[in-house]
Amino acid sequence: MLKAKKLVLLMTFVLTSAILLAGCGSSQEEKKGTPAGGDKKIVIKYSLPDAAIDGVPAYEAAKSMKEKIEKYSNGQAEVKLFPGGQLGSEQKNVPDVQKGVIEMAMITAGNMTAFSPSIGVYDFPYLFKSREEAYQVIDTLNDDLNALQIKESGTRTVAWLEQGFRHITNSKRPINSIEDLKGLKIRIPNNKYVVEAFRSWGVEPVPMAWDETFNAVQQRVVDGQENPYSSIYQSKMYEVQDYVTELHYKLWLGTIIVSDKWFQGLPADVQEAIVKAGQEVAQENRQLMAKQEEDLKKQLTEKGLKISPAPADEDKWMTNAMSTWPKFYGELPDPTILDKAMKVLGREKPQA
Repeated sequence: MLKAKKLVLLMTFVLTSAILLAGCGSSQEEKKGTPAGGDKKIVIKYSLPDAAIDGVPAYEAAKSMKEKIEKYSNGQAEVKLFPGGQLGSEQKNVPDVQKGVIEMAMITAGNMTAFSPSIGVYDFPYLFKSREEAYQVIDTLNDDLNALQIKESGTRTVAWLEQGFRHITNSKRPINSIEDLKGLKIRIPNNKYVVEAFRSWGVEPVPMAWDETFNAVQQRVVDGQENPYSSIYQSKMYEVQDYVTELHYKLWLGTIIVSDKWFQGLPADVQEAIVKAGQEVAQENRQLMAKQEEDLKKQLTEKGLKISPAPADEDKWMTNAMSTWPKFYGELPDPTILDKAMKVLGREKPQA
């Protein structure tokens, strides 16, 4: 009887020790940043509207984000890419990120403004006159603008991408002055800042979805459109347009977003991996665009497009477009974000 009791006590001791050791092991693994559930990976679904075509800036950025996040997280995170709008439009992707349906998405600044009005600071025409100015402002405003974005939409930016200035193409004539623009029907995105800029140049633009634009140009519903060289090339706009005029009124910007709540719930080292990846991808994007733009211009010229440099009277374009700014000051929840941008640029904003 005594031996049986000793045996029971011994077995109880062994089982208790095993449980305690297992608990210590779990605790140590958690400290290392292992996702809840043991070896289960953190899966990041990344949506972008651009097709999976090598050379497309947003797709190149997505591939690099995947590679870097997986590397810097030591395999804790797995990024699954869904290019070509497989998970829906940008307007759908933002709410999906907010709700945790997807974890990451590339959204153009104009589409993101509907969810975070402060990002509208980048919609003001002729805010930037060069890429260098844009980079300086974006890098300086990053933390302040991200704080506003988180407050307004519950999302945060992990990288800003650019794709070049939006140039005007048309099928009728070269545009060498503001007068040459008059009488032309130009498709633009459904963006009130852009609408007012074109009206200030003496034309009534035609807001239209991008996926309808090629057919509209081909069928002469509109005479032209405006987009960066990369979009002009990838959409084969050279098949239905003859002329390009280089403008600097608006830089194409896109933001890679995540839910801030989701981000804050990640292990610290995975957060660091995402931030580091985003910073590096943003720099890669800038280097890519610096090289790619000249290559694209050459290829578009070979395709038959006639490229005109910036109009000699672009100062007039800028003055007219900037005269529309006061209409939108009230759109910014925190007007000081524009003041900060202007301070970086060493310029004064137009008075209301």
